[in-house]
Amino acid sequence: MSTTIAQRLYELRRAHGISQEDLARKLGVSRQAVSKWECGESVPGTDNLIALARLYGVELDALLGIGRDAESGGEAPAPAASSSDDVAKGPNAADGPAEPPASPNRRRALIAIACGALAVLLALILLYCVRANTPDYIVIEGTVVASDGVFGDFVVDMGYTEQFPSRYIVCSADSTTTYDYNVPDEPVNAGGADESVPASREPIELQEGWRVSVSFDVRGGVEWPQARNLADSIQIETELA
Repeated sequence: MSTTIAQRLYELRRAHGISQEDLARKLGVSRQAVSKWECGESVPGTDNLIALARLYGVELDALLGIGRDAESGGEAPAPAASSSDDVAKGPNAADGPAEPPASPNRRRALIAIACGALAVLLALILLYCVRANTPDYIVIEGTVVASDGVFGDFVVDMGYTEQFPSRYIVCSADSTTTYDYNVPDEPVNAGGADESVPASREPIELQEGWRVSVSFDVRGGVEWPQARNLADSIQIETELA
């Protein structure tokens, strides 16, 4: 691991007043692992890099110290002037002196940039995988077993399922909740065209025994289920006669 990255991890931890033991406890790793990172003996994994960046409030490239070497390191020394004898002996003397080798600081900066780019790529892949496997909506189906009014709460009995630990979900509705009836399309005019019942925001007083399908918006990492779960839409499948 680049000594620049190790030094950056050390500086950030000291700047935030966190001990190695406290940092290890926050990340769920051993203190020895933190010590190895700061000594340059090992590299934090992608998950730990993301966690460190969030903890210190910096971007990944800043965490990895990308560009620090290039900015702080001195310029590469100019090549020594060739003597007249050397110029005479060189097979390509007429083409000018050869380019100087890359400086150690430049090599370290290039390695740091490559490591940072790889870490960013892995982080983007991880975020994409998490996002791709995170639903935007959760839908439950069941029977209304309790309701306290138009704008109040209602309880849905889903039965026993492997997806949820409890068979009962406490739901709530507000002015943003839409209502719909799941009825088959039927001809409603002489032309024989079908017309579905449109969804409406007009509240419907749910009755015990009704079969419903309830959708919950969990975009943005909304935790679900909660004590009360706001319904995005309620579809009434069947009603009591």
